[in-house]
Amino acid sequence: MLLGDYMLKEKQLIEYLDPTYLYIPITYNNYKSNTYINKLDKITNALDIIYFPISGNIIKTTYKLNSKNKNELYLVIKNDFKEKTIYNKKYNLPNIDKKQNILIINAYDLEPFITYNNNLIKNYAQNLLETIDYIMEKNKINQTLIMTKDKDKIYFNNYLGTYPNIKLTSLTYKNSIPLNSIYNTYLYLKYQKPIITKIINIITPKHNLNIKVKLGTLLKDILIKFNLYQDIDNNFLLIINSCINGNNIKNDNLVITSDINSIIFIKNNFQKTTTCIKCGKCYEICPVNLIPIYIVKYIDNSKKLKKLIPNKCIECGLCSFVCPSKIELLEHIKIAKERIKNEL
Repeated sequence: MLLGDYMLKEKQLIEYLDPTYLYIPITYNNYKSNTYINKLDKITNALDIIYFPISGNIIKTTYKLNSKNKNELYLVIKNDFKEKTIYNKKYNLPNIDKKQNILIINAYDLEPFITYNNNLIKNYAQNLLETIDYIMEKNKINQTLIMTKDKDKIYFNNYLGTYPNIKLTSLTYKNSIPLNSIYNTYLYLKYQKPIITKIINIITPKHNLNIKVKLGTLLKDILIKFNLYQDIDNNFLLIINSCINGNNIKNDNLVITSDINSIIFIKNNFQKTTTCIKCGKCYEICPVNLIPIYIVKYIDNSKKLKKLIPNKCIECGLCSFVCPSKIELLEHIKIAKERIKNEL
């Protein structure tokens, strides 16, 4: 299929469920080469992906990037395309806090070009509402508020009359759960099997695609499948999930795991970092009252770093967004959090 065929489907959900190779993150390797695995076999020493999404032979281990820009150990499986499945257990629903009387669901796409939640609503509005209603009944929840944009409400409005205790709102609330969790719950209920696929939103200067893929698929293979390399060159940044607080990934050697919703390619036209001008904007905008530039200053001083409490950071990215010197404050704070964590 040519790229032009996919351009016609940009408003629809498309699929890539037959990769030749799949990559499974593990803590350490206790598998032998040429070991045959069945689809939905449980993975020992699993990280993120719990069940094998395909059947085939394990051919080797390798290191690939994860969503936090770190190299991780992966099993490489060659797909036999037979989809052999041995799985008879029912999959339990995720736990919902039964103490809360109102369930709040975040269905916002916070950045204008991201269409991840929009795509879920457009394709699965009725299924999502049925799932929410089931969760409410099971957990004795009286009401649900779905935080969503006005343009997405039309898809829910076609079915809301059946669910009087589910309301739509444009307001934002704390303690919300992501819409993707509801979608995963819907899949649990429908198939009674583990989740082995993922919908990702890939955005380039020319295309905005929502693609259903197997967990463990290599980003490079997806870009080749849909001819997306013709949209990008070496002067592009690869951002995961959000331009404001997402991670800038070094290359396309990235494996799709459950925490990746959006992959954004943007032209690297950003201004170069200059020296801090001591304007204080990062402190003024921080919602948890940190002083981000001090964390950068003392990044190598563990004693002072602990006193600045970088772990309070919620990684909203506002400090980096407002910095007139274009200092990557959030990236430094993430490093500081890791350093403190490793010393505990």
